[in-house]
Amino acid sequence: MSGSLRRSPHVVYTRTYDALAHAFVFGDSRVAIMSAAHLDERSVNQFLARHVNWPGALSFLWAEWITLCCLAKAHSAWCHVGFSKKSVVNQDHFGSIDAKAVKGALKAIESKSQLPAQRREVVNRLVRARVERRIRQGEGAYLVPGEWFAEYLSNLLSIFFAGFPVGLKDFSVRASVAFVDALDYSGSWADYYRDRFEAVI
Repeated sequence: MSGSLRRSPHVVYTRTYDALAHAFVFGDSRVAIMSAAHLDERSVNQFLARHVNWPGALSFLWAEWITLCCLAKAHSAWCHVGFSKKSVVNQDHFGSIDAKAVKGALKAIESKSQLPAQRREVVNRLVRARVERRIRQGEGAYLVPGEWFAEYLSNLLSIFFAGFPVGLKDFSVRASVAFVDALDYSGSWADYYRDRFEAVI
């Protein structure tokens, strides 16, 4: 998104933000959630019927935060905006947008920007357009760090199963392991990597 990828047949990037995100996006959610949250299949199916594409939903919810993080990267702006943090522009991280927080984030990026003043607006428009296009194409989940999927999923489960005993203590750690275990390495997602590895062998 920030234009910093190395272009070489010997460098293979994950399709997602990181390897853990890949597991959450392409792993079998039903199997992984059953294992990580200690839920039965019927309960998980009910949850997934309501939240069919929950990874994509996080990218829509965090669209502004993702954009801001990409802007901070493109500007080489070291500030409180970055993918190492949960959204600070959504209320309670997963709530509605806080317009005041967005303005504060933009101001922080601008004040720490390493770009020449005359290039900043062009870069801003370019980055926003790229993020919007990825989300519109259904690839927004590819822009979210893996560690935040677990927290978002825990939040969704706690709301959906409010009042019921659900195993959410240390859920983020268990979910990370469960989603990696729930990857089907013969699935079509693996073709992306096989094609690139075979090209350099």
